[in-house]
Amino acid sequence: MKLPLGRPGPVRGALVAAGVALLLVVLLVAVLGGYDADPMTPTEAVDFTERALSESGVEAAVGSPERGTFGLGPLAEDVWIVPAAVGSQPIALSVDADGDKALNLADRLGDGTNVLADDEFDALATFRYDPRGEDRTLPSAVALGAVVAAGVALGVVLRTRRAALPVL
Repeated sequence: MKLPLGRPGPVRGALVAAGVALLLVVLLVAVLGGYDADPMTPTEAVDFTERALSESGVEAAVGSPERGTFGLGPLAEDVWIVPAAVGSQPIALSVDADGDKALNLADRLGDGTNVLADDEFDALATFRYDPRGEDRTLPSAVALGAVVAAGVALGVVLRTRRAALPVL
Protein backbone atom coordinates (compact mmCIF):
# COMPACT_ATOMS: atom_id res chain seq x y z
CA MET A 1 0.00 0.00 0.00
CA LYS A 2 1.39 3.34 -1.04
CA LEU A 3 0.89 6.32 1.29
CA PRO A 4 -0.25 9.57 -0.37
CA LEU A 5 2.52 11.67 1.16
CA GLY A 6 3.31 13.47 -2.08
CA ARG A 7 -0.22 14.67 -2.77
CA PRO A 8 -1.44 17.91 -1.28
CA GLY A 9 -4.25 17.26 1.10
CA PRO A 10 -6.08 19.08 3.85
CA VAL A 11 -3.51 18.28 6.55
CA ARG A 12 -0.51 19.13 4.38
CA GLY A 13 -2.19 22.37 3.26
CA ALA A 14 -2.89 23.30 6.86
CA LEU A 15 0.73 22.62 7.83
CA VAL A 16 2.02 24.73 4.95
CA ALA A 17 -0.37 27.55 5.90
CA ALA A 18 0.69 27.26 9.54
CA GLY A 19 4.38 27.35 8.54
CA VAL A 20 3.86 30.45 6.42
CA ALA A 21 1.86 32.13 9.20
CA LEU A 22 4.58 31.31 11.72
CA LEU A 23 7.26 32.70 9.40
CA LEU A 24 5.27 35.93 8.95
CA VAL A 25 4.82 36.31 12.69
CA VAL A 26 8.55 35.73 13.33
CA LEU A 27 9.41 38.35 10.70
CA LEU A 28 6.89 40.79 12.17
CA VAL A 29 8.29 40.34 15.66
CA ALA A 30 11.85 40.72 14.37
CA VAL A 31 11.00 43.93 12.52
CA LEU A 32 8.92 45.50 15.28
CA GLY A 33 11.25 44.30 18.03
CA GLY A 34 14.02 46.31 16.40
CA TYR A 35 11.82 49.41 16.23
CA ASP A 36 13.45 52.40 17.78
CA ALA A 37 11.82 55.72 18.44
CA ASP A 38 13.47 59.00 17.55
CA PRO A 39 16.37 60.05 19.77
CA MET A 40 15.67 61.99 22.95
CA THR A 41 14.81 65.63 22.52
CA PRO A 42 16.67 68.32 24.51
CA THR A 43 13.62 68.69 26.77
CA GLU A 44 13.59 64.93 27.46
CA ALA A 45 17.33 65.02 28.23
CA VAL A 46 16.74 67.77 30.79
CA ASP A 47 13.81 65.80 32.26
CA PHE A 48 16.00 62.69 32.48
CA THR A 49 18.80 64.63 34.20
CA GLU A 50 16.48 66.28 36.72
CA ARG A 51 14.90 62.93 37.62
CA ALA A 52 18.23 61.11 37.78
CA LEU A 53 19.84 63.65 40.06
CA SER A 54 16.75 63.99 42.23
CA GLU A 55 16.40 60.22 42.71
CA SER A 56 20.12 60.06 43.51
CA GLY A 57 19.60 62.53 46.34
CA VAL A 58 21.27 65.44 44.57
CA GLU A 59 19.72 68.89 44.35
CA ALA A 60 20.92 70.59 41.20
CA ALA A 61 20.05 73.37 38.79
CA VAL A 62 20.03 71.91 35.28
CA GLY A 63 21.09 73.91 32.20
CA SER A 64 20.57 73.56 28.45
CA PRO A 65 21.89 70.35 26.86
CA GLU A 66 24.23 70.06 23.89
CA ARG A 67 24.67 67.13 21.50
CA GLY A 68 27.90 65.19 21.75
CA THR A 69 29.44 61.74 21.67
CA PHE A 70 30.73 59.48 24.40
CA GLY A 71 33.30 56.80 23.70
CA LEU A 72 35.79 56.28 20.91
CA GLY A 73 35.56 55.09 17.33
CA PRO A 74 32.79 52.67 16.38
CA LEU A 75 31.77 52.31 20.03
CA ALA A 76 31.00 56.03 20.39
CA GLU A 77 27.39 56.77 21.30
CA ASP A 78 25.29 59.86 20.69
CA VAL A 79 24.62 61.65 23.96
CA TRP A 80 23.12 64.78 25.35
CA ILE A 81 25.63 66.55 27.55
CA VAL A 82 23.54 68.25 30.21
CA PRO A 83 25.27 70.80 32.44
CA ALA A 84 24.10 71.25 36.01
CA ALA A 85 25.24 72.97 39.16
CA VAL A 86 25.29 71.24 42.54
CA GLY A 87 25.55 74.16 44.91
CA SER A 88 28.20 76.28 43.25
CA GLN A 89 30.01 73.29 41.70
CA PRO A 90 29.50 72.55 37.98
CA ILE A 91 28.89 69.01 36.74
CA ALA A 92 27.91 67.58 33.34
CA LEU A 93 25.88 64.43 32.79
CA SER A 94 26.14 62.57 29.48
CA VAL A 95 22.74 61.00 28.78
CA ASP A 96 22.36 58.23 26.18
CA ALA A 97 20.30 59.87 23.41
CA ASP A 98 18.91 56.50 22.27
CA GLY A 99 18.57 54.78 25.63
CA ASP A 100 17.52 55.10 29.22
CA LYS A 101 20.70 55.67 31.22
CA ALA A 102 23.48 58.08 32.01
CA LEU A 103 26.76 57.14 30.36
CA ASN A 104 29.18 59.52 32.04
CA LEU A 105 29.35 62.07 34.83
CA ALA A 106 31.92 64.84 34.73
CA ASP A 107 32.08 65.99 38.35
CA ARG A 108 35.80 66.03 39.14
CA LEU A 109 37.07 69.19 40.78
CA GLY A 110 40.49 70.73 40.27
CA ASP A 111 41.82 69.22 43.51
CA GLY A 112 40.90 65.67 42.37
CA THR A 113 37.78 65.30 44.52
CA ASN A 114 34.30 64.68 43.15
CA VAL A 115 31.18 66.79 43.58
CA LEU A 116 28.92 63.77 44.14
CA ALA A 117 29.46 61.39 47.05
CA ASP A 118 29.99 57.69 46.24
CA ASP A 119 26.45 56.68 47.20
CA GLU A 120 24.99 59.47 45.05
CA PHE A 121 27.19 58.40 42.14
CA ASP A 122 26.15 54.72 42.58
CA ALA A 123 22.47 55.68 42.65
CA LEU A 124 22.97 57.73 39.49
CA ALA A 125 24.75 54.83 37.76
CA THR A 126 21.81 52.48 38.35
CA PHE A 127 19.07 54.99 37.52
CA ARG A 128 16.95 54.05 34.49
CA TYR A 129 14.25 56.15 32.88
CA ASP A 130 13.06 56.26 29.29
CA PRO A 131 11.06 59.42 28.60
CA ARG A 132 10.11 57.88 25.24
CA GLY A 133 8.90 54.62 26.81
CA GLU A 134 5.34 55.12 25.61
CA ASP A 135 6.61 55.36 22.02
CA ARG A 136 8.12 51.90 22.36
CA THR A 137 5.07 50.10 23.76
CA LEU A 138 2.93 50.32 20.60
CA PRO A 139 5.18 48.11 18.42
CA SER A 140 5.41 45.54 21.21
CA ALA A 141 1.62 45.47 21.55
CA VAL A 142 1.21 45.07 17.78
CA ALA A 143 3.72 42.21 17.72
CA LEU A 144 2.03 40.46 20.65
CA GLY A 145 -1.37 40.87 18.98
CA ALA A 146 0.00 39.36 15.76
CA VAL A 147 1.38 36.35 17.64
CA VAL A 148 -1.94 35.78 19.43
CA ALA A 149 -3.93 36.20 16.19
CA ALA A 150 -1.65 33.75 14.35
CA GLY A 151 -2.03 31.22 17.18
CA VAL A 152 -5.82 31.50 17.13
CA ALA A 153 -5.89 31.25 13.32
CA LEU A 154 -3.64 28.20 13.41
CA GLY A 155 -5.90 26.55 16.00
CA VAL A 156 -9.01 27.24 13.90
CA VAL A 157 -7.38 25.95 10.71
CA LEU A 158 -6.16 22.73 12.34
CA ARG A 159 -9.50 22.11 14.06
CA THR A 160 -11.40 22.72 10.81
CA ARG A 161 -9.05 20.47 8.82
CA ARG A 162 -9.21 17.75 11.45
CA ALA A 163 -13.02 17.78 11.42
CA ALA A 164 -13.02 17.44 7.61
CA LEU A 165 -10.81 14.30 7.62
CA PRO A 166 -12.58 10.97 7.22
CA VAL A 167 -12.32 8.50 10.08
CA LEU A 168 -10.46 5.34 9.08
